[in-house]
Amino acid sequence: DGLLVVGDGPARAQLEAVAARATVPVRFCGYREEGSELLAAGDLFVQPSRSEGLPFALLEAMAHALPVVASDVGGVRSALGDGGRLVPAGEPAALAVAIREVATDPALRQTLGAVAQTRVRREFGVAAMLGGLHEAYEAACEARWRSRPVGLSVA
Repeated sequence: DGLLVVGDGPARAQLEAVAARATVPVRFCGYREEGSELLAAGDLFVQPSRSEGLPFALLEAMAHALPVVASDVGGVRSALGDGGRLVPAGEPAALAVAIREVATDPALRQTLGAVAQTRVRREFGVAAMLGGLHEAYEAACEARWRSRPVGLSVA
């Protein structure tokens, strides 16, 4: 049991100092190019961002059937759906409450993880992405066809 912090940044030393006083073990592993093996071993994924577009780390965690606690920023809400808990960005107390709720309830973790995995496969899997690409090409071709003048030209 404990917390594994993946990533790096200017606040790392400050976070390590706070973690040294924590009641649970905290391990900082820094930046990782590939984190799939860490996700496979996890129980909960937390993404406390201040700003995001569509975070791939979130999608990867969902694919590993991890329940998620994340900041409600950018595309997180639309990607996550009911696969986790959202908290306002920059509110550590709300983040702590959500983490505690999910971390202490194994049945909730299992349910949220299953929902997250089903959602990411349905909405972001290969079939969904190819279908979206096909629709985009169809719309682009249709728009181009409509913009062409109709009629005969005499040469």
